[in-house]
Amino acid sequence: MSLPLIDQAIIVVYLLGVIALGIIVSKAASKNIDSYFLGGRQTPWWVLGASGSSSYFDITGTMWIVSLFMLYGVKGMWEQWIWGFTYAAFFMTFMGKWIRRSNVLTGAEWMKTRFGDGVDSECARAAYAFLAVVTVTAFLAYGWVGMGKFGETYMPWSRNTCALVIIGVTSIYVIMGGFISVVLNEFLQTIILSLGVIVLSVFAFVKASGNEAVQKLAQGEWGNMTPPWRMEVGGYEMFGLLVIVWVAKGLIQEFGGPPQMYDFQRFLATRDSRDACKVGALWGVIHVLRWPMVAAIVILAISGLGGAHDPEKVLPLVLREHLPAGLRGFVLAALLAAFMSTFDATVNTGAAYVVKDLYQRYLRREAGDRELVWASYIATALLVVVGVVVGYRAESIARMFQWIMGALGAGVMIPCVLRWYWWRFNGWGFTVGTLSGIATALIQARWFADAPLWQYFPILTGISVVVCVAATFVTPATDRATLKRFYMTVHPGGWWGPIARAVATEHPEFRKEPFGWELFNSFVAVGGFMGLYFFPIFLMLRRWPAMWGWLAVAVVCGVVLFFTWYRRLPAAGVEAVTDGECVIDSRGDAVGES
Repeated sequence: MSLPLIDQAIIVVYLLGVIALGIIVSKAASKNIDSYFLGGRQTPWWVLGASGSSSYFDITGTMWIVSLFMLYGVKGMWEQWIWGFTYAAFFMTFMGKWIRRSNVLTGAEWMKTRFGDGVDSECARAAYAFLAVVTVTAFLAYGWVGMGKFGETYMPWSRNTCALVIIGVTSIYVIMGGFISVVLNEFLQTIILSLGVIVLSVFAFVKASGNEAVQKLAQGEWGNMTPPWRMEVGGYEMFGLLVIVWVAKGLIQEFGGPPQMYDFQRFLATRDSRDACKVGALWGVIHVLRWPMVAAIVILAISGLGGAHDPEKVLPLVLREHLPAGLRGFVLAALLAAFMSTFDATVNTGAAYVVKDLYQRYLRREAGDRELVWASYIATALLVVVGVVVGYRAESIARMFQWIMGALGAGVMIPCVLRWYWWRFNGWGFTVGTLSGIATALIQARWFADAPLWQYFPILTGISVVVCVAATFVTPATDRATLKRFYMTVHPGGWWGPIARAVATEHPEFRKEPFGWELFNSFVAVGGFMGLYFFPIFLMLRRWPAMWGWLAVAVVCGVVLFFTWYRRLPAAGVEAVTDGECVIDSRGDAVGES
């Protein structure tokens, strides 16, 4: 089925618009490496928040979530814990400002802030950069599979050709405009996506009104979130064990910082830690849009308005077959915006690690800004090519996502957590833990690909814990000066007793932010975001008691956070950084000697 002319025109105008925007901002982006990858740290917080949220609303992931709902109903929300769908709760309360106070360009460069200038720090930086390249490549391949399945529904081409065309267009503005282009396009895409979600949700709600199939299914077990211990669905028989693993994995990973490398970049690009907190909050609020869209597509499908033998293709088939011309083009443009926002953020941040932490660090330390910008162009293009090659061989969205979030996530999340909360953890522990985690994830993919998550997840996580702790204790601790500087600048929580006592003795004027409040606010925010995400799903299903209950949870948590979080935000313009002699804030006032 070919798209009507009006739908084609809407999509073409949108694609030309984003390319034009990339070209327009390319001059500003190419000033220097900081401008190309962080926009000069002058982007307003509300633009960064909208940009980050848009980058989480990927079309491939939405297709996967729709397939989960088609298979086992609203219980599909439990699997969202595997990627930590309440990340914004931790971004807004403490993780966003911890990252911003690090005052670096990439997450790999952060290793110097935490582990100092020694060989172990260099190895940790290289290991993290390598992890970034592996993760970015995997996500690009994952996006390739989803975009191919989506595109072949509307175009008379093969899956791989469709993915190549759409990814090629997206790559143009990413390469040309860098971070500025990515953020501005994602802000525009957030607006388009929001309008598309509203229109589609209203259409589905009205269209399915009075439909007996929807009412029967929604009011029955399919619409109930209570997880059973076992399910008669392929791959999910031990559903209770899977729920435990999903929730545990999500919470542990959320304490370790951003899972996608581009998340780190958004907070480093803020003006100060106050803005970083607000970015995290807006990030989570805007992400509410994904869930009514998922519910709308599922409602249309079970109403008899669409269907597919492949559950991962339900979304594009429903849109193709039963949305009116014009509305279809607009919604398709919104979904292309969702894909582009994730793709461009992934590629841009991956290039940052390649250029800053590999090329400049180990090959061309004397490289100037112009050379580094050109290296960024090349690195961006190469990452796209590698991701395309890997994606060409992949067939299933779910299989790719399970490996990224399950095996790879289990392998590398422990060193990412320990780096923030345990003072004794050093660069060697991070290096060995990260590389062994990547290795065990690759072994799982090669020889145990069909093993269920609940079996291999605890094994991979356990190996990671043992390796990290062993490598840390058999190697020297990070020097105290570096640890004290990190503690006074970033204000981390957890097991920092010896460092906290040393700082208290040497700098009695130093006052650390209490981590207990931040932890309390994190779990209140988790409840608030769960309420925000669940209530529109039950609204679309007309399951009124559940809808009102989750809405009440969101409101109550929001009121609590106003007093315990918003009114306790850091002052505007104050940012702890180091000048090599003293720990100072952005206004130039000394906080203490480093």
